[in-house]
Amino acid sequence: FGATLALERFAGSSLVRRTVARGVAGGLALAGVVAIGTVGITYDTSDRFHAGLAYGILLPFDGLRNVAANQSGSAAHAVRLLLAIPF
Repeated sequence: FGATLALERFAGSSLVRRTVARGVAGGLALAGVVAIGTVGITYDTSDRFHAGLAYGILLPFDGLRNVAANQSGSAAHAVRLLLAIPF
């Protein structure tokens, strides 16, 4: 929703800018990749210890399909663990 508002704001009343904004939006829609489920949590203590965990999933659509090899992408998962004690 925010991207749509930004593109509409950029377009204004100019026909050329509106055409460019619609082309960009169409190109982004055709890219066919949607990141869903990015979740993270961080724990910080008063003695400057930091711990965190983040999880993300990438679901590729037909925009990433390899037509020549007749293969489509599968879901990609990412997990990141953070442990830090600055000194």
